Amino acid sequence: MRKICRNSCPADYHSFAPYSYDGGATWHASAYLASGTTECQVAELSDGRLYMTIRPYKGWSGAPNVRLAAFSADEGVTWSPPQPVPSLVDWGFADEGSVASDPQTRRLYFVHPDSHDRANLTLYQSRDDGQSWVAAATLYPGAAAYSDSAVLDPKSALGNATRVGILFERDGYERVSFIHANLGQ
Repeated sequence: MRKICRNSCPADYHSFAPYSYDGGATWHASAYLASGTTECQVAELSDGRLYMTIRPYKGWSGAPNVRLAAFSADEGVTWSPPQPVPSLVDWGFADEGSVASDPQTRRLYFVHPDSHDRANLTLYQSRDDGQSWVAAATLYPGAAAYSDSAVLDPKSALGNATRVGILFERDGYERVSFIHANLGQ
């Protein structure tokens, strides 16, 4: 989630994470992350920590044109300071990016436009809990923006292929489409 302050105070954007200990009956909020952080998504890592991918925005004074990441070792109550992820571009504060994980295999998947505008939707893959990333596939070369992703078949002990499903806006927000990428072993 993100905090946006308007009208009664200066614009100040901060990511934060909601969490629940009782299956969603009640909710709590983590502390705000650094100024200039905004839309974010969270996935679980193989060691139980949480990974947050963050869109940098107005007020971010760190490295330009890259995504940010933060980690939590206490189920989202507190987060590490956001750090730039140089291998994940975010040209000019592009838009939200989605993240999904398969904790059994240490794999994370990130979906985001790889261009100077909202186009060329690309799937990135990490095989080491978000320590390094590679572009795995161009999902849609045209205009594409916000997305959500999910691992459709987590890798089993038998070594089945992993498919990632992606729901995304395309064609100037005229359509919403679902596709899946088969990433093999």
